[in-house]
Amino acid sequence: MKTVAFSFLFLISGCLGYGKKEYSFKINSDGQSGKAKICYVDINSDGKTEEEIKNDMDMLIRDYHTGKKLEEEFPFAKNFEKKLKVHDGKLTGEMSFEFDSLSFAGLYRYDKHVIMKFLPKEETYFKSNGKYGGEVMPVVFWSDSLNLKLIVFSENKASDSSRVSLVKYFETSGFHSEH
Repeated sequence: MKTVAFSFLFLISGCLGYGKKEYSFKINSDGQSGKAKICYVDINSDGKTEEEIKNDMDMLIRDYHTGKKLEEEFPFAKNFEKKLKVHDGKLTGEMSFEFDSLSFAGLYRYDKHVIMKFLPKEETYFKSNGKYGGEVMPVVFWSDSLNLKLIVFSENKASDSSRVSLVKYFETSGFHSEH
């Protein structure tokens, strides 16, 4: 398996997309701080030409690996760990970071026993170890849990035939070292 350290993005901007996103949060005993891991599975492009697709791959590496896009998206997060790899035949980006406040990870405390996460409109709930509020109230609630899991699908489904997997472009990019 080829792996690259990687600064990540919300992959919805531009021509890049993903099939699903997997969130994992481990909340520390203080109930506020913890560690987040977010995996973007099946990273893809909506490029129409070989050049556009290659440009998307270059942007993925240039802007999000060597650039500061992730740090800009998560200014209060610390101790980033980032990877880009081919897993189960799909280009997968993984980032993890530590946070001092639930809100820095997009989580909120409903009351002293319940943590919640709002889902943005471009994400469709798939499953979690919490309770989903439904389409009318796209929020996931976790009661008395310190290990939160959530899987969502992207609005721009990777299975859409107009989208192109970036696996081949990653494997031929020459960018396969740990950073």
